[in-house]
Amino acid sequence: PAAPRSLARVCFAASATHPHHKLSVLVGTEKDEGGASDRFRNRIKAGRHTLLADEPENLGGGDAGISPYDLLLSALGACTSMTLRMYAERKKMPLEGVCVELEHKKIYLKDCEECVSAGITAEAKATKGKKEPKVDVIERSITLHGDALTEKDRANLLRIADMCPVHRTLEAKSVITTVLKEKSDEASSSSSSSSSSPATLLTYLTAKSHALTPDRPDFKVRRLIPVIAMRTVGPFVFVDHFGPVDVGASDSIDVGPHPHIGISTLTYLLSGAIVHRDSTGADSTILPGEVNWMTAGRGVVHRYDGSIGHSGKGLF
Repeated sequence: PAAPRSLARVCFAASATHPHHKLSVLVGTEKDEGGASDRFRNRIKAGRHTLLADEPENLGGGDAGISPYDLLLSALGACTSMTLRMYAERKKMPLEGVCVELEHKKIYLKDCEECVSAGITAEAKATKGKKEPKVDVIERSITLHGDALTEKDRANLLRIADMCPVHRTLEAKSVITTVLKEKSDEASSSSSSSSSSPATLLTYLTAKSHALTPDRPDFKVRRLIPVIAMRTVGPFVFVDHFGPVDVGASDSIDVGPHPHIGISTLTYLLSGAIVHRDSTGADSTILPGEVNWMTAGRGVVHRYDGSIGHSGKGLF
């Protein structure tokens, strides 16, 4: 049978580049919620970026993320395109885009024509119990976009592709050290009942409090997002929590008229009752378990009125 292969394709178009910086990469198994298909799923966190890794279904995984070898190829492809972009900008080349297609396979050393020029010998690859050693081969095809590129530009870019740092790391003899790390006190004390559960990488957010209205500083609203720790959530997506505060008809939750433009508000009442009114003429009472959704295009002014003879406890 043919040896298993991995394929990846990485492209870039005009965009801003970022400086290199050192990052720690955390990998943790996901909690098994969907059965056996989730057993290989991992959540990878590098800095503020998160992605999933998994095995394909034909290998017993759930195909919920990128396979390990595809991640490896993606790293090489991304590094290749970034290196070419940096070189082209420095040399003022009219490079408009790059597509890198990669394929990984294992073949017998005797069938590897490239291994001779790379200086890989059977003695160097020989392992105990294996008479016919195999070698990893990564085939990389690069498409350069830019009608104004000269043949000299293209030849130089092809040469520079082999200078990508990840390329050099893969071709060099690397040293990998592995140690067993004890769980931190914070992780072990977070849940004594689930200490044996698989680790899950989470982002913990702390809400910021502010007064609901200037005249009622005791009515606090806790805003969970937007927050800088969750950059993937847009700045116009808000999650606010009010309460619990016991109020009556004589001490109601009143939020005076205020505008919204180009935004949608969703109100969910935990208990009690409150009236929503806006400049479109809408006038509705919100009860527990009900949702009020207001979409403001060019602009809507609305208010909340709690003085309707009901006590309330919590506004979300």
